[in-house]
Amino acid sequence: MRDVLRFGILGPLEIHPHQGLPAGRVAQLLGALLLRAGATVPLNRLVDMLWDGREPRSYVANLQTYASRLRRMLPGVPIDWHQGGYRIDVDPEQVDAHVFARLAKAGQNAVSADERASHYRAALALWRGAPL
Repeated sequence: MRDVLRFGILGPLEIHPHQGLPAGRVAQLLGALLLRAGATVPLNRLVDMLWDGREPRSYVANLQTYASRLRRMLPGVPIDWHQGGYRIDVDPEQVDAHVFARLAKAGQNAVSADERASHYRAALALWRGAPL
């Protein structure tokens, strides 16, 4: 049985278990997709995230290249063009930022102070530094 990949974006990018990490805009694309794991990130949002609105003329081709590199680096992880944007098809529970949000919400909804504190501690333990 193959290990389930876990992605860390609440600090420097991490992929577990995995050997290599993408760099530069390929890493930025991965981070942008992981922020919306399982959902399509529209092309204009990706352009803003990767080039801060100053995209090169070849930005579509660049994005295609970056997505292709991610597919080679993460075989078996679907990274697809879908309805005007790209999507990484991973369970949000594989991404620390989404786990953080779930734990923080559980803390908000907890009845006892001990239960709230437990959820908040678990959520805060996921942070490893400046996100992405």
